[in-house]
Amino acid sequence: MSAAATASTTRIPGASRPGAGRLGASRPAPGFRHLQGIEALGAADPALPLGLAATLLAPLPPGRPLGRLLRASLPGLTIRSGWLQGELRLRGAVSGRHLVLALRLPDTMSEAGPGRLRLWHRTAQPGDLCVLPPGHELDGCLHGGLDYALVALRPPVLREALRRGEIALPGFDPLGLDPAALFEHAALHRPPATVAAAAMRRVTAALAILEQFGDSLSPRAESLLRGELLDALLAPLAAAQNRSRADGETQAMPEPVMDATYIVRLVEDYLTVTGAAAGGELPDIDTICGAFRLSRRSLARAFHDSLGLGPMTYIRLLRLSQTRRALVEARLGPAQEQDDAPSSVTAIALAHGFTELGRFAVLYRRMFGETPSETLHGSRRAG
Repeated sequence: MSAAATASTTRIPGASRPGAGRLGASRPAPGFRHLQGIEALGAADPALPLGLAATLLAPLPPGRPLGRLLRASLPGLTIRSGWLQGELRLRGAVSGRHLVLALRLPDTMSEAGPGRLRLWHRTAQPGDLCVLPPGHELDGCLHGGLDYALVALRPPVLREALRRGEIALPGFDPLGLDPAALFEHAALHRPPATVAAAAMRRVTAALAILEQFGDSLSPRAESLLRGELLDALLAPLAAAQNRSRADGETQAMPEPVMDATYIVRLVEDYLTVTGAAAGGELPDIDTICGAFRLSRRSLARAFHDSLGLGPMTYIRLLRLSQTRRALVEARLGPAQEQDDAPSSVTAIALAHGFTELGRFAVLYRRMFGETPSETLHGSRRAG
């Protein structure tokens, strides 16, 4: 069922159609924006500051956006929903202060179609719930399309909602277990299929109501919708935890295994510590292999299995993506004189390890569909 159809058949007490009343006028109305570049994933957002960085692994087809984002809020909740598409490496903290609950939805919106999403060491499928405590990193790789819904809230807000009985975790003894203790580690939870399907339906319906009625919800309707969203997102977590206990599985986080995803993460950290990721001198393959006691074949296989390309190719793409973010940051900073523009592009490219500027310009345009100078000055001229 489409979002519009779902909203039109769902009744929320106190909801009025946009324009019929402004009962929640103090709350910003939901709004959409297209994500045209990887820098948009980490764009400044006062409600949810993102530290998430993306590396584009393959060019997007001309004219195809990276994604679409719905920004909305309810009392105590920051809500983000939408879709992404492309070949992307995703890593970083989503928020330093919020608990983030993210549900993968069926991939129906992006032009790329259903995609393969890997979070940490597991493949995430529709209905899986990703839990990110404040300051914890997301570590993922996307190939294709991804639809998702994300709710962020402060841990005290969740504890208060549980205390007041606004939401309930099925199967948990409130006297014997603090549900907030489940959020100490970043994790991907897979509930039973029936629970996952119900959660996706409930979240989709709640988002459709929020999108259609905007800021014209009464306080009572806001409270109901807020409780519905939290309960729908926490139910898969409760079911996954109950199934783990029934199967005798340990609740502790497993020790990292030396699989492809973990090797890529180790190399990224190594490049960051040595300064190579940000434009310093690149270590050769033998140096990287020696640092982790890996053979060249094992290193190459890890990168191909996890990202679909070799380690040196990935490092070049990582630097290109970092260069783009730096150009965007320079564009959004204080205006520069026109005479300084060429040297600014040159300085940023050199700072990220691109010494052959002609070759850099060709690679950059091939990857992002515009020249470095257009990235640096395009939006300022438009403004």
